[in-house]
Amino acid sequence: MYKKSNKFSFCIIVFLFCYFFFLNYCQPLTMDDFSRATVDTLVNHSFFSWLYVDYTSWTGRISAQALVYILFSKTYATASILVINILNSIALSVFMIFSFKLVTRNRYSIKSKDFVFYAFLFMLMFGHTGFIGEAIWKTVAIQYFWGFTLLTVLFYYLLVKEEDYKVISLLVGLFIGIYNEQFVGVLMILCLAYFFERYLVKSRINIGVVFFAIGCFIGGMILVAAPGNYVRMDQMEPEHARSLFEQLKNFYSAYKNSLWPNTSDVTWLFVAFMALALTNEKNLKKSVFIYALALALSLIVMFPVIQSYGLLIRLMLIYYVVFFFAVLYQFYDSDNELIERAHFFIRKLYILPLIGLVIVLALLANTYFSLYRFHLQEKNLMYQYHAKNMKNITLPIFEQPNTKNFGITYGGITCNVKDPNNDAFAKYYGFKTVKAENC
Repeated sequence: MYKKSNKFSFCIIVFLFCYFFFLNYCQPLTMDDFSRATVDTLVNHSFFSWLYVDYTSWTGRISAQALVYILFSKTYATASILVINILNSIALSVFMIFSFKLVTRNRYSIKSKDFVFYAFLFMLMFGHTGFIGEAIWKTVAIQYFWGFTLLTVLFYYLLVKEEDYKVISLLVGLFIGIYNEQFVGVLMILCLAYFFERYLVKSRINIGVVFFAIGCFIGGMILVAAPGNYVRMDQMEPEHARSLFEQLKNFYSAYKNSLWPNTSDVTWLFVAFMALALTNEKNLKKSVFIYALALALSLIVMFPVIQSYGLLIRLMLIYYVVFFFAVLYQFYDSDNELIERAHFFIRKLYILPLIGLVIVLALLANTYFSLYRFHLQEKNLMYQYHAKNMKNITLPIFEQPNTKNFGITYGGITCNVKDPNNDAFAKYYGFKTVKAENC
């Protein structure tokens, strides 16, 4: 019986990997991927020089930049893409499984009915918001999503298994500190909330979280000190004449009125968190207040970035993760009679979320397969252009009904031949210029 149980769990893991690998395989290189691959730092022996250039003139995200420079290669394109696809499929599978173990505090196995319900919510939430679409885009996967996976695994062992991993936590903290400034801001707020809440209720503080926070803070200082951050911000927003009040209004307006990315999802998740947390008699009111305040304050981390970039979907990814985890943790930890009854009926009627899960998986797979077929046609068209020795080409734009619903990213080719995305695409595929059709 035990062996059969293990085999079933193994089959689920293999299925998840194969499914995510299919999605990754269908996703071609796009936009930022081309410029990273064209640089080919390992082949050109320019890895460290590019990191130095980035740190001094573009960004302090050393660990994130290092990963893309190591993994992307135009010279060894097939091997490069295969390795990224495999690693990202593993990352997606690990993220899904360990996030389930984290929010349920490891009470249920992945072969349980609870995992069926969780998997449905996971795919619905992260599919609907465009999270999975961004996580499949290779550059964003490496520079954003892999960080979520690493953090989910670490905090599962620190908070659920209560392991005291000092060195590992410090190293992960340092890595995340120079990975992304938004991660640093949000995580430092959450860590401080954890320390303060643990102190107030006189509960044990995991030493691993302390070492993580120290590493993250040190790494964050290295990242913030990078001259490149300020060069980039000046390029994005050369005028700094707007008052603080005007910038706050801009942030509020951008957050309130954004339809894509859908910020209302985060707002409703916060409402759900408060409802579940306040009706759970296990929770102390001061603990709920501290964590609710931390969640709300974490949104302010977006403030400086929105002024330069606007509200991009990649800025919302960390909030989708944190708020979703917070809600599901409260759901599975609740002692409220109504929630327990809902949990009971979900187990009884697990076939309904199973059907919903199959539908979401099928829709997502079908959309990615449409992208794959489009890219094959696109490659065939480019082959014909090369055969005719044409250097200035036009290409169709990928259009599929569910593309935006899932946040699938492809193309970025515009009518402007001087657009950076057009230029990167042309260089990667050996053309002089490229532009969209029907301009």
